[in-house]
Amino acid sequence: MNRLTRFLILLTLGWAAWGQTPTYPTGVVTDSQITVAANNVQTTTTAFMGASDTSFTVSSGSQLAANMLLTVDSTEIVHVCQVTSNTVKVGVSSCPNIDGRGFDGTTAVTHNAQSSVSANTDAWHHNAVRVELEAIETALGANLANVATGANVTSAINSATTSITSAYTAAIAAAISGIPSPTLPFKVSSDYNFAPITSGAGVSVSGGALIAGTNVLTFATVPPGINGTNANDALYVAGTGTPESCLITGGSGTAGQTNGQIIVSCAGSHSAGWTIRSATAGIQEAIDALPGGGGQVVVPAGTWTCYSTITIATSGISLRGVSRQGTTISTAYVAGPLISAPNVTGAITISDLSLTGPSTGSSFAISLVNQAELTAEHLAISGFGQGISNTGNTNTQLSVFRDIEITGITGDGVLINTTIDGGTWENIIVGSGASGSNGFQIIAGVGIRFVNTYTNGAGVGLAITPGAGQTVGVLELVGAYFDGYQSYCQYGIGIAPTGGGIVNSITSVEGGMSGFNYGLNIFGTGTIEDLVFNGTYITNNNSTGVQLGVSTLTIKNLLFSDCLVEGNSVASSGAAPGLNAQYVTNLVIRGGVYAAGSFGGGLNTQSAGIIIGGSVTTALIDGAVVAPNVSSPIIVGGSSNTGIVIKNAIGYNPVGQSAISIGAGPTFSYVSGYSDETLYIQGGTISGVQYAGHTIANTSPATGQSIVVPMAPNTALLLTFSGSPTVFRDVH
Repeated sequence: MNRLTRFLILLTLGWAAWGQTPTYPTGVVTDSQITVAANNVQTTTTAFMGASDTSFTVSSGSQLAANMLLTVDSTEIVHVCQVTSNTVKVGVSSCPNIDGRGFDGTTAVTHNAQSSVSANTDAWHHNAVRVELEAIETALGANLANVATGANVTSAINSATTSITSAYTAAIAAAISGIPSPTLPFKVSSDYNFAPITSGAGVSVSGGALIAGTNVLTFATVPPGINGTNANDALYVAGTGTPESCLITGGSGTAGQTNGQIIVSCAGSHSAGWTIRSATAGIQEAIDALPGGGGQVVVPAGTWTCYSTITIATSGISLRGVSRQGTTISTAYVAGPLISAPNVTGAITISDLSLTGPSTGSSFAISLVNQAELTAEHLAISGFGQGISNTGNTNTQLSVFRDIEITGITGDGVLINTTIDGGTWENIIVGSGASGSNGFQIIAGVGIRFVNTYTNGAGVGLAITPGAGQTVGVLELVGAYFDGYQSYCQYGIGIAPTGGGIVNSITSVEGGMSGFNYGLNIFGTGTIEDLVFNGTYITNNNSTGVQLGVSTLTIKNLLFSDCLVEGNSVASSGAAPGLNAQYVTNLVIRGGVYAAGSFGGGLNTQSAGIIIGGSVTTALIDGAVVAPNVSSPIIVGGSSNTGIVIKNAIGYNPVGQSAISIGAGPTFSYVSGYSDETLYIQGGTISGVQYAGHTIANTSPATGQSIVVPMAPNTALLLTFSGSPTVFRDVH
């Protein structure tokens, strides 16, 4: 920091509080009045701080002390009266007390979690020392006129005064040198939302009228935040012609310049009498006014109308409202997104806003491209064609989206199309009332997490649709619920790669899919593998609850654990099963309910609990409840099924005893079914019983006795005889 900058800071501090009252000579000043300071003190709040709160917590209070002045969010000064661990109390007349908030002429306001807290050298430090020093000098008098004469007295006082002055100067210099450069400059958008300027009265153009194309505007004083170099900015023209946003394309004018020129490009013409104003209620201008290192733009409470896209093209920018109930940005603009971050940037924050669209068009409310470490939170989005898109293939990673409500969309509530990390999405609600809409659509992305998400009325709750050369993988769904209950609602989750797209490593914990034609439908052309559904409920869908596989798809390694697949086929009772699997390799269904039940409203509408429909290789059904259903608990049909094992399926196992017809011989081959079973061989003239390659008997059993052969599923037994025995099986 150069000397001039330090001087200006000291001068500003001096101006801030001329009215402070000294303690001396009626008393002796203490730390409480003069306050204390420390170098390099930086921390952050850990929770929301209300405007009337007299205490707050910080991430580290080790450097804080009583009688310190702290600056929160670079806007409010507070007077600390007590520090206990990481809890800070404020107050002046008592501790705690509201008079410790909005100290020294600042205003007590709300602050979000993670707000910066700094022990800056404030105007109060300077003025407290100044008034005390002036009080001392006044008491002494000029040339020590108020002090008894004498060389020793004069010398002592001169020495004391010099020491005080030197100490004060050194302390101020040290404190200022220890203040870090500001890391989060602060702008308020309303400061840049200048009133409409009428042509001929503050702004002019050659001939008075704007033409379609390039126009050179001359402003009597260029409005705040407007510069010819602001490539992302536009100005809104109205009054004559069709209102429109005219993009700034150049000009030498800069904010505040007299007779500065700004070049704009308009689509239409506007006769004399037109007016011009910010196209983004000052928001774009405030963003452009931030330094290159980023900063914070706060949009105050109220409703602010935009006529063009707000573009965030620099890393480290925070765009915030006061709350999503308090700050609304409204637009009728349909030619692009309302908020765009189009470049390879990072550490952007968009929060505490309500974004309201025109209820038409297909534009996104927020469009993000190649963003790293972005945070979007506490947002309400309504009336746009689509909600949020997170796309890119070079820098997209480690972004967090939380506490967001998206309603009234006709396309995608959330679109993810990245080659790497697609972000963490937590506490997201998407509502739609349109056919063909998707609550969430993932075209590509590896490393995506949904936590406590919910969609209602979307055509597809979650669409996973990688194309040729694309992969969706490492997707974790925790408490992800998808509700349809409209005639156009097709799938709760639809996994449909095309052109050889790949889907792998998806885990769903809890969550559910209800009110669609199909709860979960897996189809398309490509490869799907390693899917786990744990504790997921799939109920009250019109047709099949879970439909797995088609011949054009390679699908393997699926686990359904403790899932509730109940009361499906509600559109036509008995027409469709709870789960239908075909063209699947390595399928495990463990536990859960595939029948009528409480989550299905007691509906007994499924034709069967589970159908193995053909071309299934290696499947285990173990411990599932598969009855009641309309016709069957489990059906194994179709062809080319191998390695099917059904164990402990309640309603299917045990099947019980039945006789086996073995014919005249002299040999009989038997292959066990899908469950464990026991064969009982009685009577006849037997010369050999072979099971699993071993001879277990070579003579007939004694009268009244049986040869007992426990058989695992899908295993073979060979019986050799000259007189036919009687054979029973007991399926467990």
